[in-house]
Amino acid sequence: MLAPRCYVKDCLNICGVIVDHSLTPTCDKRPCNSAGVKHILTIPYNVDVSNETTYIDVASSISKLGYSLEEAASRQKVFYYQVSLPHYQDTKFIESAIGRYRKFLELKQCYPTFFIVPCYDVDVVWHAHQLHPVTYKEDTKVLLREHFNHDDSVNDRSPGSKLNVSDSETRTIWRKKYGENFASFGAMFRGLPPNGKLHKMSLEKMIIQYPKKVSIVIQQVHIADESVAKKTRSLEFIGILKSGTELKLLKMKKPAIGKGMWNADTHVQEKRELEFDTGMCETFTVALYKKGLFGNMGPKNIVGKASLDILRFINNCKAVNVTDNQTVELTVGSTNVRLDFDLTIVKYRDISYTFSPGTYEECIMPEFLEDLWGPVPLTRLPKGQDNKCNVASHRLRTTNGTVEFTVRTIHSLPCLMSVVQVFYHDKLSVVCHLIGPDTLPRRDQVTKKTKLTLTPSKGERAVVIKNNDGDWAVLTGNWTGLRKGIPGEPGRRGIPGSPGHLKISLYKMATGKWARLSLKNWNNTKDFSFTLDGVHVDMNP
Repeated sequence: MLAPRCYVKDCLNICGVIVDHSLTPTCDKRPCNSAGVKHILTIPYNVDVSNETTYIDVASSISKLGYSLEEAASRQKVFYYQVSLPHYQDTKFIESAIGRYRKFLELKQCYPTFFIVPCYDVDVVWHAHQLHPVTYKEDTKVLLREHFNHDDSVNDRSPGSKLNVSDSETRTIWRKKYGENFASFGAMFRGLPPNGKLHKMSLEKMIIQYPKKVSIVIQQVHIADESVAKKTRSLEFIGILKSGTELKLLKMKKPAIGKGMWNADTHVQEKRELEFDTGMCETFTVALYKKGLFGNMGPKNIVGKASLDILRFINNCKAVNVTDNQTVELTVGSTNVRLDFDLTIVKYRDISYTFSPGTYEECIMPEFLEDLWGPVPLTRLPKGQDNKCNVASHRLRTTNGTVEFTVRTIHSLPCLMSVVQVFYHDKLSVVCHLIGPDTLPRRDQVTKKTKLTLTPSKGERAVVIKNNDGDWAVLTGNWTGLRKGIPGEPGRRGIPGSPGHLKISLYKMATGKWARLSLKNWNNTKDFSFTLDGVHVDMNP
């Protein structure tokens, strides 16, 4: 239906008539459902797309349609991304768009030979009009003396392309006829969808990042060499802290004589459980000691030590409070020791990273290479002009010093763009970049219900945060409260000034929920830390 002439042609070819359609309010769906069930008993009205049997092998069937629905659906993914922000559901914004659509049709009436390009607010109303195919055909024939076609296959925006040239012409004739700018806040092209263009960190890799409180219950320890077992005095489990300090976690006294083992039967009264936090220690040592010259009364002698890679077992546990039985063979000194133990992740701890700042350097980053930037819409510079940028790479380290994430910040004055790229190891996973009034509307364009707006004249700035699933959130902020002090005079106290403070709002696209932050108290407390949406940031020196 968004290719109105093709729709009419295919309808007449297949059905002999134009199959009409209209947008149906949600409240009218139930009666329509009942009518559909009565007239078409063999075909369900609601289709369960999760059931594989509902899919049809379209590759083996020959369509009678002359228009490719598959290609059209793919193009609509790009269109939907442009109109997916909250203001496209705002009544005030849409009412304005309807008025601009009327002007759009009137402009076409005045310039019938021009390929007029709409902004996205106009385009979304144009689409809605076309979803009433019979009415649309009648309306446009009356207004324009032709069935006004809609060609969404023209998407090349490169300089000199049909779309690029027509956009420039549309802006010119719009201003000439209406005395106003054609471009509208919140209604312009905002880049291609980022879906599928970034690395998606798996749940398993995310879980590995978290420190964990772990419980280990020793079920059995067996010393293979009986002669060593007879002389054994104790077995100790030692945790190695991040600083390198050894911490004794568990000590089990001599094994059962003649059996060379510790288990639940031989050590009923003895503690066989150890708890530790992987945020404090990740490396463990098993140490075996034998009796000294004076037996159990004198100093002990070490038989040997062996490193126990406990993280390997912890990472195999997929859930909290699920016990996993493990067995490991260790070579301790001159003998082999087999450990049987139950491992349970008691709970996940908050993960902490240390920020290691980098230094800015000037470099040239061509704006047309998406591999360098990720899904960031950039203005094409004039031929021969280099995109000189200031770039720095910062690192996020875990508590043991491992670099898990690299954060690259890029500031491009020629493109008027700032970008933050987050790499998981060497894979680009998150991209954040500035967005402006071409993407977000002003406050006066929408009702009070719509909060995601931008007023650059008040110093507001906005950043979109993208991951592999699309737009994750939009962050808006501004510096407020700046006040110049007034010096005192005889008989009148002066009024102290204020440097102001930062206000930030985070809008999460998936939930529509807000998280807000005001750093007003920083000037008084000198505590440079804050928490936003569950993330605590400590900027204290």
